[in-house]
Amino acid sequence: PTTLIYVIANILLALHCSHGVQSALQTFGLRSEKCAACQRLASRAIGVLILLGNLAVPLSIHFCNCQA
Repeated sequence: PTTLIYVIANILLALHCSHGVQSALQTFGLRSEKCAACQRLASRAIGVLILLGNLAVPLSIHFCNCQA
């Protein structure tokens, strides 16, 4: 159950970070309709990278169940 809660929390964090990148681009005036699709893709990619980085170790421990 702890791993599941951690995964759900990190999914929410990744969505929040993705939205934050889009908002930062708009705040700094770097968002335009011409590049909106590219910026949306880049912000989602950043969110996915954060998610994968945060989940790599806990999920490997959970699924491998490695004994030292």
